[in-house]
This record gives sequence, C-alpha cells and structure tokens, in this order.
Amino acid sequence: MDGDDELRRGRGCFVTAIAVAGTVAALVVLALLWVNRAANDPASRGYRLLQVVRGEKPAEEWVTEVIIGRLAKKADLPPEQVAALERELGPISRDLPWLSEGEKHKLAALIQASIEDGRLTDDEIAAIREYSYRSARDGNAKP
Repeated sequence: MDGDDELRRGRGCFVTAIAVAGTVAALVVLALLWVNRAANDPASRGYRLLQVVRGEKPAEEWVTEVIIGRLAKKADLPPEQVAALERELGPISRDLPWLSEGEKHKLAALIQASIEDGRLTDDEIAAIREYSYRSARDGNAKP
C-alpha cells in the first residue's frame, strides 16, 4: 500500500508541475505578443511604456501622459487638444521633482480645471506653462 501511495503522490506532483509549466509558458507567450503589438503601435500605452523601459523617456513623463490621457478622455477633450497638452507637459514632467507637493497639487488642479469643460484653449495652456515654469524654475529646489 505504501508503494501505491507514493506512486500517486509522485504522479500528482508531476501533473502539478506540468500544469504550472504550461501556465508559465502561456503567460510568456501572451507577454511576448503584447510586447510585439505595443512595439508596433506608437499610439498605445504599451509603446510608451517600452520607451521608458528602453530609457528613451523618463518614467515621470510616461506617468504624466497616462494621467493626462485619462483626464482628457473623461472630459471628452478633442485629440488635437490632448496632443497639445501632452506636448506642453513633456518638459513640465521633467521638472516635477523640483516642485513641492503643494505646487504639484496646484498644478494638477489647474490642469483639471482647464480641461473639465471639454475644451482646452491656448490661454489655458499658457497658464499651465507659466505656473509650472515659474514654480520649477524659481531657483529654489523643493524636494
């Protein structure tokens, strides 16, 4: 009887190992398909994430783009206005480490207030630029 129990346990471990290996292989294949698809679609978040992984873009800039994209989608902002806002926020996101938490909060509130009506004017972009540049470049590092 002990031999039969050991044989069953051995088979159970073998079956479990095969199931785990199959699951891991399937996940690897799915990850590779996602990377391939993301690498070929510059409009996707995956493409932008790969830019961060490759060192082509700072992580802060990617996070800023994701947040702005979600806010813009929620506000039904037209694509050309989203692109203008992202272009403006690229340099701003590199300056974020120089802003205090209060200044970051004020900047986020300014951006949200600018897009909540579903449109973004040149004056609103200029106000965002002015606030961020003034705050980040006042010569006072605020970690």
